Amino acid sequence: MMDRFKAIPYKRIIFIFFLSCLFCGWPGFHPEEYLGLSYHWALDMFFHSTYYFSITIFLLWLFHRHVRIMVFYLSLLTFSFILEFIQLWIPDRTFTLLDLTSNFLGITSGCFMFLFLKYLWSGEKK
Repeated sequence: MMDRFKAIPYKRIIFIFFLSCLFCGWPGFHPEEYLGLSYHWALDMFFHSTYYFSITIFLLWLFHRHVRIMVFYLSLLTFSFILEFIQLWIPDRTFTLLDLTSNFLGITSGCFMFLFLKYLWSGEKK
């Protein structure tokens, strides 16, 4: 177990920390405002799914040698649900089942995409 931890480059962890600090500075970030569009639930769902899809692919790309995909999937899904539930107590934030569904779709599709690409790149024929 300790060998796995030592194998993860610290530069990657520091990069993720600073990247998350950058995005945390955007409270209520909604791209539709910058695109001149009005709020629509399907657009909100698309953005949430895209965020979590991108985060999932990025984290799997960084740590793919050090994680088991199912443990990673369940951990990221649980973390996203916790973040959504915490919004019940944060002013000017909302908890919605639509966001939970979007998070689930983004993480699930990100994991499947990563496994599919990993299969293609490995050159295995079954």
